[in-house]
Amino acid sequence: MNWLLSFLDHMFMVIILVIFVGTLISFAKTLNRIYKPFETLHQELQNKYFK
Repeated sequence: MNWLLSFLDHMFMVIILVIFVGTLISFAKTLNRIYKPFETLHQELQNKYFK
């Protein structure tokens, strides 16, 4: 019975980790989508003024 509890405990930890990582990745993708236009704008400004 004890090994089953430890196994479930490990599974729980792994599931939390997977959810955490997935949330981080989706958050990063959203940030990238928001940030992309700003990046292109910055690039255009640099090309215009800092040749």
